[in-house]
Amino acid sequence: MLTDMVIKNLPPKEVAYDLPDDRATYPGLRLRISPKGKKTWFYRYKNPADGKTVKLTIGVYGQSKLGYLSLADARGEWTRLNQIRRGGGNPKEYEQERTRGLVPSVDDVKEVAAEPNTVRKLVRAYVDKIAINRKSWHVTKRILNRELDQYMDTPACDVTKGDIRAILDKLNDRPVMSNRTLAAIRAMYNWAIKNSWPSEDNAIEVNPCMLIDANEEISRDRTLSEAELKTLLNGLPKSLLTDDQQDVLLFTLLTGCRIGEACAMESKEVHDTEWRLPGSKTKNGRSHTVYLSPPAKAILKRHQGETYVFHSNTTAQKHLRVDGVEKALRLSLKGLKLERFTPHDLRRTFASWCGEKEIPETVHDRLLNHYQKSLRKTYNTARYNKPAKAAWLKWGRYIAMLRRTSSGR
Repeated sequence: MLTDMVIKNLPPKEVAYDLPDDRATYPGLRLRISPKGKKTWFYRYKNPADGKTVKLTIGVYGQSKLGYLSLADARGEWTRLNQIRRGGGNPKEYEQERTRGLVPSVDDVKEVAAEPNTVRKLVRAYVDKIAINRKSWHVTKRILNRELDQYMDTPACDVTKGDIRAILDKLNDRPVMSNRTLAAIRAMYNWAIKNSWPSEDNAIEVNPCMLIDANEEISRDRTLSEAELKTLLNGLPKSLLTDDQQDVLLFTLLTGCRIGEACAMESKEVHDTEWRLPGSKTKNGRSHTVYLSPPAKAILKRHQGETYVFHSNTTAQKHLRVDGVEKALRLSLKGLKLERFTPHDLRRTFASWCGEKEIPETVHDRLLNHYQKSLRKTYNTARYNKPAKAAWLKWGRYIAMLRRTSSGR
């Protein structure tokens, strides 16, 4: 265990070296001593999203009154960051958001104390609290900032039930998102009421979401017909989607994978004719091997040299974001002359084709990485690899044929 006396007497060496604090009490908290004697605190942890080790610099050791971090300060920061990680969040991503002013820290609250108690201030306070405890805090933050954008400068207590209905009316054609938005705003106001925000003598007393019912969510069964697939394949190059967004949609169609899995695909996961997804990145937590047809391989060949296959310099994650692809697709539907569909409907279209071809259920489950009792054992799963590969190749040939005929070649 480190102590201030031990730290003060640590000598520099020819190369930098690290010393951990008490591993049992403060796992991941470390101090790096540079060759020039500079001592820097950092937190090393595994990202809950992908299991990768992340190093987050906390600050330089010294007296806190000089703007540096004492041992007690560093442990306090570790406690805060570790709470975020334990809640399923990524502390480094959270700190980046805070630095950009999108999420405030406890100290930041003092700086905005004089700010009127607007919706913006309520969103900041609420997101800062739930970030520690909820895995999907960043999704909640994004929904609140986007859907409440026009009300950000409105006093939070002045938002009415009519305002909430107006927000939800714009989402009539997206019942799931409408319900998520209603749930996020309702939860935020419930939190404000429960915690007497912003103060005991000036707290919000009424939730504007009171007595507003959620939409009935009907299970989607949308698939694209052969004619629609031809229209899509022919129209994509002329759509509002970027080349990368077009490719990720085509790859989703060709593999039947989930759009989130495709967006976050890493180059190291691709092995010639196979894409090997680790269990940490699949919905059911089970690893999944996808056999790549020639058209799928051709797409990957266009995306080489970066950590993520579908790399992006405009996102914090450094890869395409699902919501960005979905938004671009929605905006392109009118030009494509297609009825509304989502990226997930491309996966459903592949599944429907498997049914039409009377592919056995066990192979169907193998293709879509559905976990059934029939596939519980590893050796049982492996026995379906060969027919699954044949199905992926046949589907790839079918899509390639549609693409040729849709372009008139």
